[in-house]
Amino acid sequence: MPGTRDDADPGSPDVSVAVCGLGLMGLPIAFRLLSAGYRTIVWNRSQDRVRSAAERGAEVAPTPAEAAARADLVLTLLASPEALFEVVFGADGVARAAPKALAQAGTIACADMTALAARLPGGWDLLDTPVAGSVPQAAQGGLRLLVGADDEVFARWSPVLARLGEPVHIGPVPNGSALKQVLNAANAPMVALLAEAVALGERLGLDRALLLDELEQSRIGALIRRKRAMVETGRYPADSRLGLFAKDMRLARLAGEAAGAPMTMVAAALALAEDAVAAGLADLDYSALVGYRLGHIRGGPCG
Repeated sequence: MPGTRDDADPGSPDVSVAVCGLGLMGLPIAFRLLSAGYRTIVWNRSQDRVRSAAERGAEVAPTPAEAAARADLVLTLLASPEALFEVVFGADGVARAAPKALAQAGTIACADMTALAARLPGGWDLLDTPVAGSVPQAAQGGLRLLVGADDEVFARWSPVLARLGEPVHIGPVPNGSALKQVLNAANAPMVALLAEAVALGERLGLDRALLLDELEQSRIGALIRRKRAMVETGRYPADSRLGLFAKDMRLARLAGEAAGAPMTMVAAALALAEDAVAAGLADLDYSALVGYRLGHIRGGPCG
């Protein structure tokens, strides 16, 4: 069982971490914690992901409450605020166990993060910790963790977060979520631009490899390097799902509306993403927008 807040050193592997949500990001994050020597407890709705974690040495908890009861820090990686609030405040939720700290690492609206903070019992450390990066960065410990938290809370728990990548202190809750909306608003339209550029090149009869070579030298070169293999093969196994990409674009658009800053480019990227999701591509990688724009894919698990 975890000790008291005064006797736990988050930089020590004696600290225990519960990971609630073993999706595309949650499972490699659990693996990173295990490889760093942390006692890691996992909970997930689907048991196939749980089995993968257990095979690597994770303890399995039957409920979020049981996972939290064994942990000093609970890390949630869930796809929606509804799922988050059920896992934290539901009948078998994390709040029943009162862990020392909760790090919310999914992408949610600032208003939802503020509501989460308002409902938590007193005495918890709360970290608003959305991540920048996808599955390869999670597996390699190369994430950027955008942490909204009090100064002392950030200092206390950043040694654990540093096992996953680079924790960056953004200010208080919900500044981590606020910055994530801004980054999404800047980055996601590049994916739509890539889809349109490749489609234009094809219509103009340009060689695909030559086109990608030159785009790789352009201002969207980093995106090309990450996604080129998928574009070339026309297969889009997800390291960041298109359905979540669309969800994140909706959050960025709503953040802009709330702040009085219209998100014109975000709205355009969202429209393309929603069309592709409606065509059945939600579970593919977001770079499937290229294949969709080319007319090469119209749904199915493999692209």
